[in-house]
Amino acid sequence: MHNPLLDPRPSPIRAGALLAGSSALLCLFALQLCEGAEFRVEGTLTITTDTHEVLSGTNVMRVDTGTFAVSTRSSSQWLIQVRRDHSDLDSMELGRDGGPVHEYVLARSNAERQAARAGRRPLNDGIAFLRPGPVGNAKSSEEATILWWAFLSDSYLEERERASDTKLPIIFTTDDRLRYFDTTMPSHWRRFREPPFLPERLDQENEGIEYTWRDYDNGPYVMPPERSRYPGLAGRGFTNVVYKVEATSNFGGLLLPSKFHLDWYMPEGRLAESAVRACSLWKRFSFAVTNRSTEIGVASFIPQVLGITTVDDLRFALSKPRVLKVEYFATNRWLTASEVKALPEYAKTVQYQAGASARLVGPRPTSIVSKTLFWSSFVGSTLICAWLLLRRRQRDEVSVQH
Repeated sequence: MHNPLLDPRPSPIRAGALLAGSSALLCLFALQLCEGAEFRVEGTLTITTDTHEVLSGTNVMRVDTGTFAVSTRSSSQWLIQVRRDHSDLDSMELGRDGGPVHEYVLARSNAERQAARAGRRPLNDGIAFLRPGPVGNAKSSEEATILWWAFLSDSYLEERERASDTKLPIIFTTDDRLRYFDTTMPSHWRRFREPPFLPERLDQENEGIEYTWRDYDNGPYVMPPERSRYPGLAGRGFTNVVYKVEATSNFGGLLLPSKFHLDWYMPEGRLAESAVRACSLWKRFSFAVTNRSTEIGVASFIPQVLGITTVDDLRFALSKPRVLKVEYFATNRWLTASEVKALPEYAKTVQYQAGASARLVGPRPTSIVSKTLFWSSFVGSTLICAWLLLRRRQRDEVSVQH
């Protein structure tokens, strides 16, 4: 049987197959280059916050500054380090080494200041969070979350593109538990055409929906959040996040952002007086890269735990049965998943969740007897008060006549 792929004569089928094979090899080479690229970037950051001092009628702008470093070997091995110049926290690190995302905040200086001021030192030196990967959402640092999208989101965005999924997990939220429910938002992005194919621009829209739980403590364990519309124009939907790269640099065969910013918009608090403006710029995060290196400069992609640390462990939030968050203490190291499951705190959390449905049940319906007693008392009290007022008026009239 004639096989056109083995025919030495040129043919459209054979040429197409060779072209497809070459393209596949080039794509594989590019992906391997991106996945195996090692680099470290360091730089400065500035956060400008509109504090919305509505009581005084003016908006006070607060400016914070700091530094950052991003070290990566691949999209699954990375470490982000953030330090603010004027902060109660010493440092913040967010890292991943193929597994869950580890976040560690060192607060030792703050503990020592409290000891000097109040004479009593807090028990813990740090705060830690553990959550499923791959998205690097930081609880304690919005800057670290932005740095993940800026330097480490290429593989994640490519998977979304292959699935034709234009929704992304909510980038910023005041309640970290929302990330483990269907709270994705419409998003639009454009990536650079050179490795490592990082985002050049990313916008995220809020469809005008606010996610909350009627029972803040028990609700997340047994039900998805309730959806309600923001008041005013914000309820029609608004742009929530705008990320944009302003300048790039070619370094080690990679096209990396060198200057970029993210604007975070939120609904205004005084819609009655400014209904035309549905939302306003709440925060602007500006970043500038000052140093680049092909050496990652870190011994481990997992932050080091220093001293006694309080841990919020969300690694089991996507498991079945789901255990949303386990809180416990750790000292000088991270606990494995099996070690956490052996803790009494894990068993207490499971027990708490098992009873969450019962706690969500509202008050018992008022019985007919109770209703009858209530209304009888109410009507009786009203009649007595009316009778007393009438007697008082009659006495006043008699006094006037005399």
